[in-house]
Amino acid sequence: MSKTGKFGIIGLSLKGLALCVLGIGAASANAENVAAQGEEPLYISPTPDDMNVMMVENHIVIDRPADKVFDYISTPANTARWFVGPGGLGMSAWEVVRGGPADQPQQLGDQAMETITPVKEGDPPRKVLYTVVSLVPGHQWIAVGQFLGPDGKPSERIATIADWSVKALPDGRSMFVRVFMAVRPDAHTPTKRSGAFDAAFSQAVLERLKRMIEDEVPEE
Repeated sequence: MSKTGKFGIIGLSLKGLALCVLGIGAASANAENVAAQGEEPLYISPTPDDMNVMMVENHIVIDRPADKVFDYISTPANTARWFVGPGGLGMSAWEVVRGGPADQPQQLGDQAMETITPVKEGDPPRKVLYTVVSLVPGHQWIAVGQFLGPDGKPSERIATIADWSVKALPDGRSMFVRVFMAVRPDAHTPTKRSGAFDAAFSQAVLERLKRMIEDEVPEE
C-alpha cells in the first residue's frame, strides 16, 4: 500500500469517524419527519448522558451488496462528502496522515486528520487524528480519535470511537450501522445533544449516504 506524505488533503466536507461533526437544523428536522411517518424510532441511549461515555447508534438499509457498501464507507474521500451538516454547518477538512490513496478503502493502522469547522462564529477550528484500530474487510471498521493540543500533538487520551459495520441481507441489500462514542475523563453534566451525537441529525446523514451509494455504485 502506498504511503502519503504528512497531510495530503482529501476533501472539504464531512463528521465522521467521524467522527466529530456538528450540525443542526434542516437535517435534524428531516430525520424527525421521517421518524414521524411511522419508521423506526430514533435512538435513545439507555445510559445517562452524564456518564464518562456518551454514544449514539443509527442504521439504514442500502440497496447494494455489503462489500460495495463497506468499500464506500471506509474510503476517506467519500466520508468527506456524505458526513456534512446542513448548509455546510460543521463541514470539515480531512487529510491523509498515513496510508492512502484517499480514494481507496482504508487499511488497519491508516490515519486521517479531521479539521472541524466551528459552528459558532469566532470559535477556533479543532483537529482530531483518527486511527483505524480494527478492520474486518467487508464487515467492520473501527477508528479512534485524539484531539490535537495547542502544540499540534495528539492527546494521549482517546476522545472518540467510531464503529461502522455492514451486514449483508438475503435480498442483495445490506444494513449499515454507525455507532459513535465520546470518551470523557469523568462524568459530565448532561448537555443537549447536537451534531454527530444527535440521532435525528445522524439519521439524516445516513439517508444522504444511502442516496449517494445507490446513485454512484452500479447494481450487480
